[in-house]
Amino acid sequence: MRFIHTSDWHIGRILFERSLIQDQEYILEQFVDLVRRSEVDAVIIAGDIYDRAIPPREAVLLLDDVLSRIALQAKTPVFMISGNHDSGERLGFGSKLFADRQLRIVSSISSMLNPFELEDKHGRVRFYGIPYFDPADVRVESKIAEMQSHDAAMAWCLERLNQNFDPSVASVAVAHGFLAGGEESPDSERPLAIGGTSLINAGQFSRFNYTALGHLHRPQNLGKSNVRYSGSLLPYSFEEARGAKTISIVELGADRVARVEEVSLNPLRKMRILEGALDSILQAGAADPGRDDFILVRRDDDGPVLDPLGRLRAVYKNVLSVERVRRDPSSLSAASSAARAALRQKIPTDELFRRFFADVTGGELNPDHLKRVADDMKVDE
Repeated sequence: MRFIHTSDWHIGRILFERSLIQDQEYILEQFVDLVRRSEVDAVIIAGDIYDRAIPPREAVLLLDDVLSRIALQAKTPVFMISGNHDSGERLGFGSKLFADRQLRIVSSISSMLNPFELEDKHGRVRFYGIPYFDPADVRVESKIAEMQSHDAAMAWCLERLNQNFDPSVASVAVAHGFLAGGEESPDSERPLAIGGTSLINAGQFSRFNYTALGHLHRPQNLGKSNVRYSGSLLPYSFEEARGAKTISIVELGADRVARVEEVSLNPLRKMRILEGALDSILQAGAADPGRDDFILVRRDDDGPVLDPLGRLRAVYKNVLSVERVRRDPSSLSAASSAARAALRQKIPTDELFRRFFADVTGGELNPDHLKRVADDMKVDE
C-alpha cells in the first residue's frame, strides 16, 4: 500500500498582513500533479487543513478544487482529520455524503469510530483517524472529571478505537497533536496548552504499523520511522523557512514495515532573512535573483534611516518586515559600566553623555547635538 502523508496546509494563512493564498494555490497545483504521477492508493491529510476555524471564501474554494481533482478526477481516495486550527463541525460538513465519493473526513468522536479500509495485493489496510480534541471536549464525552491532559484524552480515544481494531490487519493511525520528543518550529505552531499538559506519549501508538501525524511543521520521525510528522506544506514563519519542506510517500509492504520517501515541491516564493546595513542590502539586491521572495530585513545601521521599508520595496517588492538589531548586544551593558565608573570620577555630564553615545553607537556625537542635549538638561534641572 502506497499513500501520501501530508498535513498542516493552513489554507488562508496571513503572514505580516499578507495573504498566502496565491502561494498555496501554486504549491497545491504541484501537489495534485504529484498525486497523479506517483499513482498512490490514498492521500492522508493529518489536520490543520485551514488556518482558522472560519476560513475565508478563497480558502474554501481552493480546498474544494483540490479535493475534487484528487478524489473525483484522479480517483484517489482522500482521508483527512481536523486539527487544532480547524473547526471540526465546519470541516466535517457533508462528510457522510462525501464518504461515497472517495473522501473520508474524521472531525468528531462519533466519526472517529469507523476506520477507513483499503485493500491491495498485500492485503487490507485500515486507517484510524483521531482528530484534534481539547481535553475538555473529551472530558464531557467520557464523563471523566479528571480528564485534564492531552495524553489522557488521546488514551481515551485510542481505547474507544479498540472495539474496531483488528491486529491481523495492517493499521495506520492518523492523529493531530504534540507528541513528546517532537521538535517545534519557531513562531509557527499555536500552543495547545501551558505547562506541558499538551504532550502526548508516543508509545500510545505502538500498536499501529504507521502513525501519520500533524501539528508540528518540521518533517521528522519520533524514534522509529513508523511514527512521523510530515511537516507543513509551506514555511509559515521566517525562522521555520530555514528547514526543508517535503511530502512523505509511505509504502507498507507485505512485511508491514513503513518505508518513507520524501519529495520536495517548489514554492512560488522562498522566505529569506537579510541582515546588514541598509545600503549594503540594497546594493546586493540589484543582482539578487530572488528579489520576488518574501523578505525579512534585520538592519544594523548606526543611525536613523528615512523610510527603510519604502526604499527596500523599491528593490524587494515583497519585504514583509524590517527589524532594527544591535551589532553588539553587549555594548549597552558595557556602556552602562563605563558610565558608572565615570560618575565615580566626577566627569562632567556632557562628557559623560558623549562617552556613553560613543560606546553605544561606535561613533562621535555631533557637537551641536551635544550642546542641545546639555541645554535641555539644564532646563530640566
